[in-house]
Amino acid sequence: MDNGKGLSPQLPAGMDREALRALADLPETRRLGERFDAAGAAEALSRGDETALAGLVRSLLATPEGKALAEKLAAEGGQP
Repeated sequence: MDNGKGLSPQLPAGMDREALRALADLPETRRLGERFDAAGAAEALSRGDETALAGLVRSLLATPEGKALAEKLAAEGGQP
């Protein structure tokens, strides 16, 4: 499925849907979701502001929850 910008959503290499769902259910992931600035992300997306989007991702990955999730993704074979 194409998102209209030539990008197709794909699972990280080596990760199946069940593994991804298990990661989504982790407490760290839920806490990270609470920190996510959806309005800021939507605004940056609408402007095509890659720098702002990268900043949002960096700020999430800098949190303890983001670091824990990145480590779990790496352990599952995905690239954080």
